Amino acid sequence: MYEAILDYDESLKLRPDSARVLLNRADAYMNLDIGRLNDALADVNRAIELEPRLATARAMRARLMTWRGDYIAAKGDIDAALDFDQDNKIAWVCQGEPLLIKDQSNAEALQAYEKGMAGAEWLPRDYHNRGILRRRAARLPDALTDHDQAVRMAPCVSRVYVARATTRRLAGDTTG
Repeated sequence: MYEAILDYDESLKLRPDSARVLLNRADAYMNLDIGRLNDALADVNRAIELEPRLATARAMRARLMTWRGDYIAAKGDIDAALDFDQDNKIAWVCQGEPLLIKDQSNAEALQAYEKGMAGAEWLPRDYHNRGILRRRAARLPDALTDHDQAVRMAPCVSRVYVARATTRRLAGDTTG
């Protein structure tokens, strides 16, 4: 991923006002193990300055704000992203995440995740979160599918195993 960032750096030297390249580099920053979220936020903010109606930029900033715990700022960006593009998958997933974190409206959060994640590959965190919501909705086989995907994608993250174990236990796996 680090080499991808270097390539985006080179591209931005040639086209410093490319909102799309800034967003791609921000996405790469967000996916680094060390998590360069401040760098990602700077790129997303610059992309929004360049193209204020770019829904993906608003949705990515909403995700970053959610990860920082600033749900009010995230909500504003989610609303803007969905105003610009009602089908923006990132915005729909971002709409569900604060509801899950704050333990509010599981049905609404699950609906947002389902709409956003349809037909696309997501981050381990998204599969983990949707798995929790599916478990809360008593959709245990679907929850296990999501937990399995989270474990495959993030085998070094403890909470994905805990979530899967909890779902397995609720599904009746008590034989050990």
